[in-house]
Amino acid sequence: MLYTAIFRLGRLVRNKIQKFVSVGGLQDFNGASKSSFNLIAEDRDMWLKLDQLGVQALWTAIIVQFVAGLMTSSVSAVAPQIISSIHFNTSFIGLYTSCVYVGACICSLIGGTFIRKYGPARMAEYGLIGFALSLFLCLFGWPAIIIGSGLILGLGKGLLMPANNTMISHHTNRSHLNLVFSIKQTSGPVGVALSGILLPFLAVIYDWRLALAFVASTGVFGAYWCWKVKKDQDTYTVKMGKINLSTLGQSLKLVIEDRSLLQLALLSVCYKGLSAASFAYLVTFLVHEQFSLQFAGLALSISTAGTFVGRLFWGWLADKVESSKLVLALCGLVMGVSAICLAQITSETVQILVPLVTFFFGFSAKGWSGVYFAQVAISSPQGRVAEATGGAHFFMYIGAIFVPMIFGLLVTYLQNDYRLTFYIIAAITIFSASIVFSLKGAKAEK
Repeated sequence: MLYTAIFRLGRLVRNKIQKFVSVGGLQDFNGASKSSFNLIAEDRDMWLKLDQLGVQALWTAIIVQFVAGLMTSSVSAVAPQIISSIHFNTSFIGLYTSCVYVGACICSLIGGTFIRKYGPARMAEYGLIGFALSLFLCLFGWPAIIIGSGLILGLGKGLLMPANNTMISHHTNRSHLNLVFSIKQTSGPVGVALSGILLPFLAVIYDWRLALAFVASTGVFGAYWCWKVKKDQDTYTVKMGKINLSTLGQSLKLVIEDRSLLQLALLSVCYKGLSAASFAYLVTFLVHEQFSLQFAGLALSISTAGTFVGRLFWGWLADKVESSKLVLALCGLVMGVSAICLAQITSETVQILVPLVTFFFGFSAKGWSGVYFAQVAISSPQGRVAEATGGAHFFMYIGAIFVPMIFGLLVTYLQNDYRLTFYIIAAITIFSASIVFSLKGAKAEK
């Protein structure tokens, strides 16, 4: 009955998407564009210029990122029950998360080569199978296997973003690229939010193993979906020789040697790292300022709503002004101002203002990813979106791993002075945004 309801909900969402997305006849892409994606429709009266394959690619990417968000946060969502069951200390959460990021970093660098050779849908299928396998392994309840399963999940995670972006970039008109990528990016936070709501409930009412088994089954469904569409989506594969160590390093080499991609990658280290650090310590900061844990959790949830709204808004704005870089700079400025506003929060602050500040912080600090990946696709050489995305995503992971550590050390050094730390974050972010604004092409990208 549960799966019937999920299936019906999926059909309903798909029908809603197809109402907004223009569906035309299939196009001939041969020689259509010199860029990394193809211009497939010219009618500007349509909201999104997608043909049937484009609709299929967008729907596939939404499903994949939703399932990935749901599965990535699943172990953390039921971590207290797992710890109690296996009689292990809380350090396992940190070890598990570290394994996830290590696996994701590795596969982000090497996944682009496999995607070019075998196709994005097939590699997304393999990635989701890896997700499902990792969660099924957790059911054994052995600490070493649970921690090691994080590495498998990370390897699958590293494949998905390059695969999704490659599928979408083949079918999206440049004039709508930012919005389409941003729509795709909204599904991940929805999956994370659902994980936080649904899985603890299932774990308490039934068992944490049943909760993880349910989530793993959604990964199997996602893999099946990718298997069904790969004959349509994997038509852009490249005939390559045997993959070896030299070819596996192409993603990192591409980003480092391309000035535009390197600038974007370094920006992502700053933006992703600072936003990850801020959100990691947001609840702790609010509790430190004498707010209740429940209220702090609510403020964090509202920031997630801001992320959802922000990704759609920034994607629309970037297409409207025809400049992804300009919007990335604006995101940084708003992020910096929001960090300054966070620093003003004290125990005397009117409570209604706190969720408002966290909403706009989420709106800017996590709302930029769709525009960012669209700009990566625009900047990548012909046919190499997967490798460029993988290399750029690697730098994002580096920021997410190391910047929160630096943030924590800084807070400790400043004797829990979160306010000064947020001021430092604001200064770095605004400085980074000003550099982006000064870059050639930031004011206009025709």
